Amino acid sequence: MAIRWLFFDLGSTLVDESLAYENRVKTLLAGSELDYQETWERLIEDYKNGLRGDLALAERLNKPLPKWTFQDEHLYPEVQSVLDCLSTQYHLGLIANQLSGLEERLVNFGIAQYFQVVISSAEIGFEKPALGIFQKALGMADCLPEQAVMVGDRLDNDIKPAKRLGMKTVRVMRRFGQYCPVTSENEQADATLSCLTELVDFLSDWEEK
Repeated sequence: MAIRWLFFDLGSTLVDESLAYENRVKTLLAGSELDYQETWERLIEDYKNGLRGDLALAERLNKPLPKWTFQDEHLYPEVQSVLDCLSTQYHLGLIANQLSGLEERLVNFGIAQYFQVVISSAEIGFEKPALGIFQKALGMADCLPEQAVMVGDRLDNDIKPAKRLGMKTVRVMRRFGQYCPVTSENEQADATLSCLTELVDFLSDWEEK
């Protein structure tokens, strides 16, 4: 069945959250004797073990998780050109666990015009990996799961639930998500890419098979 829709995750898929994440870690470490580099290495190990590193660190330090700094986010350099190309061939949507104000941030990033469906967890009251957030997006798009591809960096939030619904899946190896191991067949993406630039050619080849 032909692919009609591409749905994207936002954080660490389209948007580079590196600086915002680093600032969160530095805020958590303020006043402690923990070494930053050693802490960072432990965060990677946490993700390899299926834990969310910043949350695990906050729990170890018995501190609240610092507020996220959206002003430290920026698009990955290839995003604009990739979306520009894909939008001429497919309908594009966004399925993201985000706080309120997502539409405004998309405008500020200069990519709001590419998305015909935008689903934010803050707006609908539940978040990935709940199947309902994907079903909501498919319903708004009037699209069968078999006609859709989910593109994201996380196995738990993006790949696994999308596969359960019958969507095709593409894993982008970004940031901490790249360290999470595949532990079962239902976490195995249909394709694994190192960056979004590869997505254009991959989808073209996929459609021809």
